[in-house]
Amino acid sequence: MAETTDDLASHYIDQIGWGKYQWYIFQQCFLSYMSFQSLVITPSYYASDLENEWGISNKEKGIMSTMFQLGCIVGSYLWGSLSDHYGRTFAMKIDSIVIVFSCFIIIFSENYIGLTILLFFFGFGVIGHLALISVTFKEFCPTENLNLMPRLNLGAPSGGVIFCLAAVLIEIFNSQYIENWKMIAIINFFCNLIISILKIDMDETPGFLVVHKKYSKAEEILKKIQTYNGKDGLIPINLQYDCEMNENGIPSQPKSHIKMLFSKTFVRSTIFFCLVFFTTSFATVSVVMFMPEYLSQFPVILSWIIIAIQNLAGFPCLFFAPYLVNSKLGRKYTLVYCQIIMSLAVILFAFIKQPILIIIITSVLMGVNTLSYASLFLFAVESYPIEVENTAQGVFLASSGVGSLTGPLLAGVVLDWKNGHEISLVFFGMVFLICASCSFMLKETRQNTQK
Repeated sequence: MAETTDDLASHYIDQIGWGKYQWYIFQQCFLSYMSFQSLVITPSYYASDLENEWGISNKEKGIMSTMFQLGCIVGSYLWGSLSDHYGRTFAMKIDSIVIVFSCFIIIFSENYIGLTILLFFFGFGVIGHLALISVTFKEFCPTENLNLMPRLNLGAPSGGVIFCLAAVLIEIFNSQYIENWKMIAIINFFCNLIISILKIDMDETPGFLVVHKKYSKAEEILKKIQTYNGKDGLIPINLQYDCEMNENGIPSQPKSHIKMLFSKTFVRSTIFFCLVFFTTSFATVSVVMFMPEYLSQFPVILSWIIIAIQNLAGFPCLFFAPYLVNSKLGRKYTLVYCQIIMSLAVILFAFIKQPILIIIITSVLMGVNTLSYASLFLFAVESYPIEVENTAQGVFLASSGVGSLTGPLLAGVVLDWKNGHEISLVFFGMVFLICASCSFMLKETRQNTQK
């Protein structure tokens, strides 16, 4: 029988196997990824539209992104900590409420300063999706099916494509009685309201409940999963007895999750994961935030069509993701090669002027970037025990937030220089190379999931 806290719940989930219940969880997490991607593009759309509406500069756009990312930094650790103390799905439901409320308030913003402040609270809520999705899915997923986690990220390009199509339709049909950026805020509000309602019936993960010694509740949910998957009564579940028999094998909860992350066992992984998250977001968010500016030679509608194509490129990349992370490349080298490809693509983007080549290069960049993030999140959650995995995710996303904050602020300044487009893109290409070097220092986890 299982001997660790993590195994006590996952042992039964592995026995029950993948089924209808996991597809339900997959659906909820997929919708959250869709929401996240559309929301993270939103500040870029606001900045682009407000350049015409309010006459803001590239520097002011950078400040808007900075406030959004400050909210992400604060939210990253707090959502992870809330999840590790009070529950994965509990935190997901609270996060959805925060997002709906912030989207609603933004609709009524009437000036640059007010909107910029509101973007802090918006970012605080948005990052919660990213901090909670992968851990929640992992704890409901049988070990042999964990390679499906990257495919869960198909929600991201789906949300990006839908957002871009909405932006194009607004540019074409909106009557100017309501500003375009406010129409986006209204759409975000109603879409996330629906998503938050759909999450009401989500159960807490059995793994979290076992860690907090809520054995009877965990057993109840495991039996519910068994029933949903059509295996009612086929697998005897007596989790409470197993937990009591293995009580001495269950590690007590650490007084400080942060101390555990930086203990001798995990300090190397923690440092390099922080560096990877920081450098990835430093470059990625900067390029995404200013993509309308980098595509400024095109008409506005065409630039958003190109951004939609870039998001579509994520689909074929993520389709192959489960095979890549389970191949000889594993999590580690899938991540490393993705970052090398992104580096080359960003540098080429700096010097290519032909429209068709720009579409191809930027689509490769964004598609591989989606695959990179999918591999990274799977890699990160597999590297830590269940007791601290969401706190670890929060710390990594806080590091990501620092990168997301400083990168666009720097880009906003550099873009106003002569040849600013070329200088900034080459610089971000070099950052991706640094990111690949940090990823190379991490320890592969693929063998941990092999049966």
